[in-house]
Amino acid sequence: MSLYASETPKVRASESNHWYTRDGIPTYTVVGKNGKERNATLRDARELNLVPSVTTIIGAAAKPALVAWMQTQVLMAALTSTKLAAETEAQYIDRIIADSKKQGKDGNAIERWFKNNFILSLINPAINYVTFTCGKGATTKTPIGKTLAVAVLENGEHKFNEFREGKPSVYMNVDGYTDDEVRVIMRKALGV
Repeated sequence: MSLYASETPKVRASESNHWYTRDGIPTYTVVGKNGKERNATLRDARELNLVPSVTTIIGAAAKPALVAWMQTQVLMAALTSTKLAAETEAQYIDRIIADSKKQGKDGNAIERWFKNNFILSLINPAINYVTFTCGKGATTKTPIGKTLAVAVLENGEHKFNEFREGKPSVYMNVDGYTDDEVRVIMRKALGV
């Protein structure tokens, strides 16, 4: 079964929730029928008119930032996946969703890149967001390069390794950069 980001998950009270009286007094444990103390359960909470903790209530609330993050993860997985010939559409979608839940050895740097670019462009629409990538993944053929290609697409052409005023600029070099190379690029970005 697939769960899409637009679906609302079912929220169920957990047996491990912390419960409180209406006066705010913690009721973590109750005395069971056998006379021994045990953790309070949902059944106990209903019988004793207890309320869940604030943390439990907040946990059930909508989390738009988390949903946006999950959608970004799915998008990144889709951008770096190709449908296999033998896959049905449902299998392909399930594989994209499964891939979106995995963290590669490079962590979630791509997700952070898109989020940071988005936030900075909200703060200042004319921001010069410059990114330097290096190492074996810093090519247009890798998942990082293919994903960042979306950000530097201009008039049908990918504009890697060039400064783009007021737009994201992505520099890729497997061997890294000298201090002078970084200094020249950043002077352009800062307008000095």
